Amino acid sequence: MIDNLQSIVVFGSGTIQPSDPVYQLAYQVGFQLGRLGFAHICGGYGGTMEAGAKGARMAGAKTIGVTVESWGPPNPHIMENIAMPSLFARIEKLMELADAYVVLPGGTGTLIELATAWERIIKKIDPVKPILLLTDFWLPVINLLKTQLPKIQTKNPPDDLKGIKYLYGEFLVIAESVESAAQLLKYLAKKG
Repeated sequence: MIDNLQSIVVFGSGTIQPSDPVYQLAYQVGFQLGRLGFAHICGGYGGTMEAGAKGARMAGAKTIGVTVESWGPPNPHIMENIAMPSLFARIEKLMELADAYVVLPGGTGTLIELATAWERIIKKIDPVKPILLLTDFWLPVINLLKTQLPKIQTKNPPDDLKGIKYLYGEFLVIAESVESAAQLLKYLAKKG
């Protein structure tokens, strides 16, 4: 896994409104991981990106947005903006900056990001980086894709990690709550 886990890239929908429970979930992710000292990196715009960055800022964490030059400015909770020339350059930069990923419910953009992170690990483009799925939203997609991938050993997580289930190897994980995700990332940072 990662030797020095510091920066968490969070993927999720840019269209979620503040009244949506997923917006609140994103805020809690940003806040909880920010309290643990992790930098919060996201796509920089609205929806879950804004909610997570807001939570991270409230916890005193650094927030970084990776945006697309022609799409406009980042949300007001982004401390550092990295503007990229295209969507694919943006995704590439997010992969480069990540020590781990947290994936929230989302749409096709989130699916592209999740699939890219997973594929880069499988193809050994990147070192193994934890990919934490928060909630079971992506589980049907993961189960379908696993049927087309090489079989790898998937163990059970350590007993002291509650609410965590390994889905593919030890890097693709589902966390049943923000607290479970935070607990796992804290464990991995110490283990590092």
